[in-house]
Amino acid sequence: MSSLDMRDKRVLEEFFGMSSGYVLNFSDRSFGEFVQEIVDVEIHSDKYTAQGSSKAKKLRAFWEIESDYLVGRLMRTLILTCKRNNHHKHHDYHLQHQV
Repeated sequence: MSSLDMRDKRVLEEFFGMSSGYVLNFSDRSFGEFVQEIVDVEIHSDKYTAQGSSKAKKLRAFWEIESDYLVGRLMRTLILTCKRNNHHKHHDYHLQHQV
């Protein structure tokens, strides 16, 4: 179980645009491939879908289930991917000072 607190989760949810059930602009397939490549986890397995099947719900389950190491590795790579693709530029300052 990761040690992300509610504040950390709120900041990450806002940064990744998770309120709509999505995570950035990933499709189901590309999100699954991304997570598999970065942390060798099948994010679409039943383990992560207890609360629902949206990408955001799966990511929230991942935060609850997995270790700080895996969560940190995936979050770092998602943030770098987001920045590299110029998503959410206006959130950069907020994220740097909140997480």
